[in-house]
Parts: sequence; structure tokens; C-alpha cells
Amino acid sequence: MRGYQPKEPFSPSDWTHLHDCWLHAKGTKPTSEQLTLLFDQLPTHLQHLADEWGMNDTVFRDGVIEWIEQTHFGD
Repeated sequence: MRGYQPKEPFSPSDWTHLHDCWLHAKGTKPTSEQLTLLFDQLPTHLQHLADEWGMNDTVFRDGVIEWIEQTHFGD
């Protein structure tokens, strides 16, 4: 069961932006499963930003990259 549920499902374009955050921070291409797990593990404030402004939002993207780098997510 997933934790945070957005108001509307994210579009394929949204997931592409999250993919790019992973690629930038880790230098590898994530799977769809890894992206779902990443989103589920993000701090709630970042999940809310994605829901409110989309995953293409600069504040969201910068926050995700910083969070991945700080937590070493996916290592």
C-alpha cells in the first residue's frame, strides 16, 4: 500500500522529471519500481510540492536531488 496519495494521478511526463532527478543525482537510469519507491520515501513536503505544482517544479526537483544525495537513497 502506498503512503501519500496525490489529488490526481501523476502523468508520464511527471515521472520523466523524477527520472531525471534520479539520473542527475545517481548517474544511473532508474526502473519504474525504483521511481515509485523513491516517491513513497520522499519527505511529505516534497510529495505535497509534486502534487501541488507538478514534478517539473524547480523547487521539487532541486529538493529531490538534494534529498537523494543526502540520504544516499538507492545505494
